[in-house]
This record gives sequence, structure tokens and C-alpha cells, in this order.
Amino acid sequence: MEMNGVGHLTVDNSMVRSSIWVAFIATLFLFGSCSKKIETAEETGNSKFLGFVGADSLSKPFEFNEGNPIEISLDPAKIDSKVKLSDLMIDYRLVSLKNWEGGVVGSVDKILFTDSLVFVLDQYTYNSLQVFDLFTGDQVGLFYPSGEGPGEMKNIAEFDLDEPNRRILIYDNSLAKMLYFTFEGQFLFEKRLPIRGHSFKIFPDNQLLFSSIGDANDHLGKTGESDLFLLDSNYIIQNTYKYPKIDQKLSQYIPRDVIRENGGSVTYFPRFSNELLQLEWETKTLKPLIQVDLGSIGLSDE
Repeated sequence: MEMNGVGHLTVDNSMVRSSIWVAFIATLFLFGSCSKKIETAEETGNSKFLGFVGADSLSKPFEFNEGNPIEISLDPAKIDSKVKLSDLMIDYRLVSLKNWEGGVVGSVDKILFTDSLVFVLDQYTYNSLQVFDLFTGDQVGLFYPSGEGPGEMKNIAEFDLDEPNRRILIYDNSLAKMLYFTFEGQFLFEKRLPIRGHSFKIFPDNQLLFSSIGDANDHLGKTGESDLFLLDSNYIIQNTYKYPKIDQKLSQYIPRDVIRENGGSVTYFPRFSNELLQLEWETKTLKPLIQVDLGSIGLSDE
């Protein structure tokens, strides 16, 4: 019988017992799903690193050797003086870089040369890495964010060149992985990194030296507070280093190319510092190479 649109249903004892069991089982599923949701909610981006990153025992700090650096005193009157290119070089050549149709470089954040190619990184405007012929200026390659799958990147944060093997290393700090390409643009392979950083340099035996200032590495515990990380060819942390004199996290500015190599000499220039440090490759130690006396116009340790 129906009255005013409401149905009347007769319920016997067996249906009541069935309803109780259904409610009980549904309650169990509810508690189970709630517990899983709680576990998932507690997982953070850094906790996902723990599957392939070990504890602090995996890494050991660089030794810092005060040494006897070269001291330079700057005359304030010469700080703004003009420098002529003719004083620094004997010969030069201008090359007009020709982008592909529709291509553009918004800002130049880094340039590297080989004997035949020019690599230009535009990190902040169009987030792309463009490759040009050194002699004609014609564009011959382009890398840009395309996704999160194999061979794809979400962000081009930094790059370096492995010239002996003609490989391009592109670092995606959003996905914490390094992608390897040939100079011709063919994808080779990629590897996940145990750290986050923003500037790196590849060294002999495929070791990588990373600079990390203000990057989220708390999954490493105390080691995550380091400024430099040396990784071996298997991407295992070998040594770390924290600059002891000045806190480099005093601003949001991220320096470019703080790690350099010139003629086999590896240098590190901490920001807010008046020192240029040199990495002794054999002993894995850091020592001041140059100290600049800025007088009263320089930054204090505080």
C-alpha cells in the first residue's frame, strides 16, 4: 500500500539479521579505508625519498682547511672603474644566434660552449635549453618541459656537459632526476637523485658536485643542512659540506654557477662570502683560495 508517496515494506527477522551483518561489514571497510587515508595523508614529499636514500651514515663531511689563501685588498675607487675587453682578450668573433621560427630566448641564465656548439639556458622566462651551431649560429636543438614520464622533464633547473662522452645532463629539481641526452638530442637514460639542489657540476668518473641552498632535503636529517653534496656515479652521497662562516640562507636569491671548473681546478664561491674556495679533488677537502678585503663596505659575518 502507498500513502502520500511513501511506500510500506514488511520486514521479517532474517532481513533484520542480514541488515546487521551488512552494516557491520560496511563499518569494517569504513575503518580500514579511514586508516589508509590517514597513512597517506601523513606521507610527505620528502618521506618518499626514504625508499632510496639512507641515513646520515651514507655521507661524510668535507674537511675544511683554513690554509693560507691569497689576500686581495680592493681600492673602493677602482670598484666601479671600466674594464676594456681588449685588456682581457686578444681576439674575438661575434656570432648571431638564429632561433627556429617562433623560438625565442627570454633571458640568458647560463651559456656553455664546446668546440662546435653553443648551449643557452633560459631558466626563468621560457624554461628551455637551446642548442646552436658555434660557426653558423643556426639552432640545432631544443629541450623544454614536456611531462613527467621517461625522457620528459617538468622543469629545467640546471644543465652541464659531459664533453668526453658527448652527453648533455639536464637536472629537473621538480622531479628530482637527472636526464642524459646525446649532443644530437637523443634521450639516453635518467636517474633519480637522493637530494634536491639547483647548481651542479660533473667531474671525473661521472661524479657530481651539487650546491643546495634553501632546498628541501630534510629527509636526510642533519646531512640535509649541507651546502654541497658530492655524489658518486651511482648517485650515492660521498661527502657533504656546510660553509661555516656565513649563513647562506639569508635571502631567497639563488646564485647561478657557484661551482666552476677551469683547467682542472674546481672552485666554489659561497654567496655573501668574500672567499673563493678550492676543492682538492684527491683529498676531498676545501680550502680558501682567495680572500678579498672589502673594508668597511663588505658584509660582516653577522
